[in-house]
Amino acid sequence: MKKRVLAFMLVLACLICIGCSNGNNLTPPMQLGPTPTVFPVEYKTLDEVSTTGTIAEPETNSSGEITLECTDSDGGKYVFVQQPARAAIMTGTWKFIKNDVVLFSGTFEGNISSVESLESLSLTVTEVVNEEGDLVAAKENNSFVFEIKEDNTFTATIPPVKIGLLPCTLNIMGYAYGEGAESDTFKRICDEFMAANPNIKINYVLSYGEDYHRGVFQRLAAGDVPDIAYMGADARWGASWQEAGQQIDNTPYFPANIDVSLIPDFFGTGVRPYLPLGGSNYCTVVGVNMDLLNKIGGKLPTTYAEFVELAALCKANGIECLSTHGADSWVWGSCVMSGIIPRLTGDAKWIEKAVQGKVKFTDQGFVDSLNVLAQWVKDGIISKDAVLVDNGTGLSNFVNGKYLMYIDGQWGFGETNLGELSKTVKLIAIPTVPGEKANMAGAIAGAWQVGYGITKKGASDPKVLEAAKKWMAYFFSYEETVQRLNDGAISAPIIKDFVAPAGMDPCIAEKGKLGAYPSCYVIDSYLTGAANDALNAGMQDIVAGKMTGAELAAVVQKAFDAQ
Repeated sequence: MKKRVLAFMLVLACLICIGCSNGNNLTPPMQLGPTPTVFPVEYKTLDEVSTTGTIAEPETNSSGEITLECTDSDGGKYVFVQQPARAAIMTGTWKFIKNDVVLFSGTFEGNISSVESLESLSLTVTEVVNEEGDLVAAKENNSFVFEIKEDNTFTATIPPVKIGLLPCTLNIMGYAYGEGAESDTFKRICDEFMAANPNIKINYVLSYGEDYHRGVFQRLAAGDVPDIAYMGADARWGASWQEAGQQIDNTPYFPANIDVSLIPDFFGTGVRPYLPLGGSNYCTVVGVNMDLLNKIGGKLPTTYAEFVELAALCKANGIECLSTHGADSWVWGSCVMSGIIPRLTGDAKWIEKAVQGKVKFTDQGFVDSLNVLAQWVKDGIISKDAVLVDNGTGLSNFVNGKYLMYIDGQWGFGETNLGELSKTVKLIAIPTVPGEKANMAGAIAGAWQVGYGITKKGASDPKVLEAAKKWMAYFFSYEETVQRLNDGAISAPIIKDFVAPAGMDPCIAEKGKLGAYPSCYVIDSYLTGAANDALNAGMQDIVAGKMTGAELAAVVQKAFDAQ
């Protein structure tokens, strides 16, 4: 039987795997998830195969290495390389090459210094690479004899060889809070995907907030690029990936069910470097417990004076008027000030202009915006203690009626987070603030949602790319889209002809109404680095009574100028 038969049998015997890792456990340092899944190596036993061919005279290079080439009757080549040695019995490496592709390789014992004295070589198969580029490894019964005849031909009979398939790895850098619906959904998707695709392992790392952005910087600096990453196209979510050359057009990799017309052309070139989780991502959303509002006899404020009156009414009833998870410093910029700055400056794009140097952070409109936080504290609308509240505690307090109103991104409001409250909660923009301009009154900040993109690294390996496309299709399926809608993770599906299932959470309908408010830009979509860090930390200090708006504005401007 010809050598081609052997090679093809090796190819056909091996299950197709994707990637090139031989690790078996999901144990990344920052992984948040269930007990790691162990992927046992699967094995196939290859039938006995015989091959014949011709052998050439060995060649010796200047370093003393001896190379021997043997060509089988179908044009495939065995290449033996023996390291310099004085012993009669020597060892070396060998590989079989077909159409310029190394199909399998291993080690040998024997002396190939002379064809005349060469009678046989003992070969061992250690690795096999099939025509798809998948790496497999021989487990046992992997040795055979390479017989040399007097007429400089050879025969080889390879006994049944047990070949182990090495599971392949897809590395994903995901974004989710440590505990909650978003992280639970992500973990479940990965577990279910791996169960459905047993030869694809997923190593995932989940982080949140500034930890995520620091992780991006560290990984890219170290060259540790994931195959799929949570990213965007703006300064905060996309710049690092862009600068590293890891953002590529993902449009050809979008699942078939995605409505591309709903995804903006981010760069004016047709390039879409990632797949957004959904439509517009509203960041400055206020959830109102309407049952509680009615119980205390209050009404939604339409003026700032009414807002102050509502705060007094809340205090009289032993509850707080407004709060947020202020221990997460980013929330003050992204979910609070993003909806206030445009109102005091009268400019929806003010933060973009500040980053461009067209306006300054020390301008009065920005200072006035910062001072709103202090005014809220003074007027009893929000407590200084808000800076001590983490995400889980804040949502729990809101659900349990300790807060009448709660500020978060729209992702924080959904059936999974709110339970029964999701049926009656009302979602609104931040109530009126003193001094807001008429053209931006009631503004709500939003941006195209960030999402998942296949990196340049992930697309560079055809097998990893196929695995990544499979995972993306799984993640963005109709079923998972509905799940994320119910979890409050997205507000607007990007699936073709999406039809919401009967009985969907009423809070989802509330999210659909947010588009009626004037829209403005999200701060951390444009402001990054030390300036953004200074702003976030300083707003906590303003709420705590440790800093004024003017003082913080000067600090932010200085940090920005130094970037």
